[in-house]
Amino acid sequence: MKVFIFIIVGIITKQVSAVDPECYAGSDPPLCDDAACGGTCDAFNGCNCNNGVKCFPSNCILDSNDCCDVDSGWYYDSTKPCCTKTFQCNPRCASDEVCVESNGLPDCPCNVTVYKDKVIGDFKPSVSCAGSTMTTSFSKCELQALGYNFSSVHLFNTSEICVYPYPEIQNGIRMTFVQVAALVGWCGNIDTVGSSDIYFTNNLYIEANSGPLITKNPITYNFSCVFNRTMQTSLNFFLNPISSTITIPPQNGISSYTVTLAAYSDETCTLPLQGSNTLTVGTILYLGIFSPDLNGDAFSLRAEKCYATPTNDSNSNLNVILVDGGCAADGSVATTVLENGVSTEARIQISSFLFQGYNDIFIYCSVTICNKSEDCTKCNSVSARAADTISPVISIKLNLEDLNNIEYTNSGHVKGVSWALLVSTLLAYFYVKPF
Repeated sequence: MKVFIFIIVGIITKQVSAVDPECYAGSDPPLCDDAACGGTCDAFNGCNCNNGVKCFPSNCILDSNDCCDVDSGWYYDSTKPCCTKTFQCNPRCASDEVCVESNGLPDCPCNVTVYKDKVIGDFKPSVSCAGSTMTTSFSKCELQALGYNFSSVHLFNTSEICVYPYPEIQNGIRMTFVQVAALVGWCGNIDTVGSSDIYFTNNLYIEANSGPLITKNPITYNFSCVFNRTMQTSLNFFLNPISSTITIPPQNGISSYTVTLAAYSDETCTLPLQGSNTLTVGTILYLGIFSPDLNGDAFSLRAEKCYATPTNDSNSNLNVILVDGGCAADGSVATTVLENGVSTEARIQISSFLFQGYNDIFIYCSVTICNKSEDCTKCNSVSARAADTISPVISIKLNLEDLNNIEYTNSGHVKGVSWALLVSTLLAYFYVKPF
């Protein structure tokens, strides 16, 4: 019996000693892992019981003060890891910051002494170009040490939607990042379109700290990015390109993929037409179709049939066929298939037109995926194979100029002749007798 009692006491003593006396072990708020609480922690809501009541975790998986209630003096201690009374800044401060208590709460103000020898010439913001975004960044604390207000950052266009500053620690330094959308006409962007790329530039302004004396000029610097233009990427650089994208479910063992149809003004299909563009009858335009998900080594994209209607009804009886069986239809609309069934892209040239009594046209294209082991470029070469399947259809809308609003001008000059001169001329003709 005595041996049994000693064993029980030993177990209890071991359990008590396993609990760190500095860790929170109270009941208000409860511990998240208590059965009655059944709490969970996440980065958005912190730690709460299943009934929504705040709880403290025995082991904080968030690695931040969001686990604990700093208002009541409990902080996350990464060395434990639990909620303790030991003052902590978590997440930790950057190397150019210092952890202090501000109004009872942890804070990470700049340690400006790190930059005490810096001058404005040392301020060198960086620029990165990725996707369709230009990102410029600079050290928040360095800017503050130089006497500038990092919260005053703005573009030439000061609208709230035109600047997206956000902090992030990079290489131990607290950086401020500003993202700018690489879009034509977006928030003061200046764009230059080359034969194969597009160049964007914008300006960033940072005001000096306000005070009774003005001793510094605002910082103004421009930043630029060059992006390669392709049929796909060029759609990212215009505000409202005429395009449409659909997702095709798996078929014939091929995984799902996306297909985009867009209208372009150039043969390379890298200058998209925009929704604000109004075309005139006879304008040459280009349809570009591509699938970025498709394995171009094994498969190609093929436009089987393209046709146009005057209304948003793909089944309209009023229509004109542009492409049939993968090749240009022999119809009344000038159409040329430039590329089809060769790669993950298809290009079609058409001359814009109107249906009598309508100002818009809707273009529909059905597409198929062709195995490159077949000849995918011949007319109707894969139509038979695709006949037993439903080819997905994608569409766009084109705006054309109302013919009733067009001012017609004379192509030549006609001089008017008076009736008196006309009569006298005729009389002279009849009275003159030839020899």
